[in-house]
Amino acid sequence: MTIEHKHEYETLYHPRVSAEAAALGIKAVEIRTCGVCKHEVPFIQIGDQWVLLYEEQAKGAQDILLA
Repeated sequence: MTIEHKHEYETLYHPRVSAEAAALGIKAVEIRTCGVCKHEVPFIQIGDQWVLLYEEQAKGAQDILLA
C-alpha cells in the first residue's frame, strides 16, 4: 500500500543545457528529488517559469492488463 503525499522537491543537480535545447527556448534544467519519497523528476526553465517535464501517472488496473 502506498501513501499519497505532496512531493516536496529539492534540487539534486543541474545538467548543462545543450545547444539544441537552448535553441528551443530552454534556459536551464534541474533534476529534483522529493525529500519524502526520493522520487526524481526533471524540471526545465522556459522564460522565467520552471515546468515539470512530465508527470508520472498512478498505476492502476489498466497497467496490469497491458503488462
